[in-house]
Amino acid sequence: MVFFDEFKAAFQGIGSKQGLFSHDFSRWKPVVSLVWKKCQTIEPLNFIYNRANLSGLVLVLRTMNHLAHLYLSQQDEKMMVGNFIADGVKGNKYLAFEAEISRGIIMHRAIDTFTDSHVIVSHSKRFFREKYGLYSAVLIDLFYDHFLAKNWKQFSNMPLLFFAEHAYNVFEKYFDQMPLRYQHMFPYMQKENWLLNYAHLEGIQRSLTGMSQRIKNNPGIEHSVSELRAHYDELEHDFNQFFPELQQEMVSHFPAQ
Repeated sequence: MVFFDEFKAAFQGIGSKQGLFSHDFSRWKPVVSLVWKKCQTIEPLNFIYNRANLSGLVLVLRTMNHLAHLYLSQQDEKMMVGNFIADGVKGNKYLAFEAEISRGIIMHRAIDTFTDSHVIVSHSKRFFREKYGLYSAVLIDLFYDHFLAKNWKQFSNMPLLFFAEHAYNVFEKYFDQMPLRYQHMFPYMQKENWLLNYAHLEGIQRSLTGMSQRIKNNPGIEHSVSELRAHYDELEHDFNQFFPELQQEMVSHFPAQ
């Protein structure tokens, strides 16, 4: 029999390798408990000891809102790089990077913590939680990026097209400092222009379809755009209430230098 503490340790170990929650595991305890309960109703022993399944679940839980992270980086190139690669930097390995890239990694983690615990974000998740469970957090990350892209002119004087091109130029400049997985991912990101295409539901749909193909026991996240359409106005309202608070929180903790 596998006990909960052993399962929690395995989950935390894999998550730490992905740089997910080694800095703050406490906020993931409810997730671990929920996954544990789910395991008991399926094939607990096979699931728990199948590291590929568990690792796949952890990978899916990583944030996908690249646009918001980059926008909040204060147009500082090195902070943009840090914010972009943060999910691939585990534990205190951020200390191996130069100061401003490290600062971007720390900001990324602060954004995630603030977002995950915010009441408005929880309000948005309610439309997806019953059907998509743990994946509702990933969906809200992606959909909030959509609303940021759609309403970009409210937040920036730089056209989104130019901002996206600037970000890609920055990543090319610091390409050698990126973890290997980001070096592999970046050409696809640039070719498909993820940052710009998030403004359109078709772009969101492509992202979800691609993500669904990498998930075992996929609950059908590729169909979640239907819920987005059904609750579009309320979700957009949630975003417009939440994002200024996130901006203010980051400005107060990471003043421009």
